Amino acid sequence: MKKIFLVLGAIVLSGCATPPSEVTITFKCDPIGAKLIEHHTGKVFDCPASLSYPVSPAEDARGYAKFDGLTAIWVSGAKTVLNNNSINPDQGTSWVQTIYRDPTAPNAYLDAKYALQLQSLQNQRQLVTTQQQELQLQQEQQQQQQQQNLNATAAALARVLAAQK
Repeated sequence: MKKIFLVLGAIVLSGCATPPSEVTITFKCDPIGAKLIEHHTGKVFDCPASLSYPVSPAEDARGYAKFDGLTAIWVSGAKTVLNNNSINPDQGTSWVQTIYRDPTAPNAYLDAKYALQLQSLQNQRQLVTTQQQELQLQQEQQQQQQQQNLNATAAALARVLAAQK
């Protein structure tokens, strides 16, 4: 009897799951460096970009949610258009979509060169961040050492003063 209640409870709970109110799609570009233009808003984003979209109860009931498209534009002027995006919100609230440059578009070398420049810049930023963290750690260690030295000096001075009394 307990098994029947457990199965019925699982069925009831799974049927009552709250649909997601939004989903997030992370758009990546290959090669990196494209700008994304959202069709319905005209907003421009640097790729990669994580964009959130609302999901209505009707879309959840239908089993998929549609989103207006985007256009990815690389520095060479190459464009890739994504129209009529749809996802199943029941399969998760976080998605990744890679947008590929049209291989037949001219001047691919410009986009490849720009992607390399961006990657180099990201590497330099990461190096600076790492160096800043190391410097901060060294400063904290120096402060701790100075505090220990100060405490040791104060204790020694206290012993000398106590001995003189």
